[in-house]
Amino acid sequence: MSLYDHFETKDDLHGLMYDAVVQEALVADDEIPLDWREALRLLARHSRATALRHPWLVSALGRDSRFGPATVRHLDQSAAAVRSLDTDYATRNALVRAVDTFMLGHVIVELAGHDFASPE
Repeated sequence: MSLYDHFETKDDLHGLMYDAVVQEALVADDEIPLDWREALRLLARHSRATALRHPWLVSALGRDSRFGPATVRHLDQSAAAVRSLDTDYATRNALVRAVDTFMLGHVIVELAGHDFASPE
């Protein structure tokens, strides 16, 4: 039986795979610290570990605009981490994006095999 008998398109399969992996990055709500810095740090650590376990995840970012339930929950957790900040939505969103971008950049460097911690 063909795998594609269960999916209309290859993109549908990829979307489900992506969402299943994002599920691994989620943090239990009762584990998320109240301090926004600590919360973003924890979410970034979970996302980084997930991306390192599944290197194809980085290249899949932005390829499909459909969000599954785990991806939406991940976005909600990030938004909730900064919700208490006394600033506008655009600034909170920029903060979350900056942390995510930094984390993803670091993952790309790690996956490329670079180690900046020790001089050569």
